[in-house]
Amino acid sequence: MIERRYQMLRISEGDYLLPSNDATVLWRISRYHEDGSLYEYDPADRDYTRGRQVRGTFWMVSKWDRPLSDEALLRLDEDAINDWNQWHTWETLLPTRREAIAAVIAKR
Repeated sequence: MIERRYQMLRISEGDYLLPSNDATVLWRISRYHEDGSLYEYDPADRDYTRGRQVRGTFWMVSKWDRPLSDEALLRLDEDAINDWNQWHTWETLLPTRREAIAAVIAKR
């Protein structure tokens, strides 16, 4: 098991920051709700006629758009963190926070 150098930081309920162990990447783990406007389709369904409507609460993993260093990690401000234009979504529809954390660790 890899020992974590940095702890996960709770921004708000269902919203966390998790720096990579080498402090070069900042990950965000967030809970969100799908209201049924998203449909998943079997890759073999070329007509998109048998989609499954997605509803429920899920977790996603996003990656900070900028390079990160130990100093930058200490200087992050609330406005920068809450600017979703600075984040790239990496993985969605994860059923638990634990699976979102595992997805981050797997990306090291």
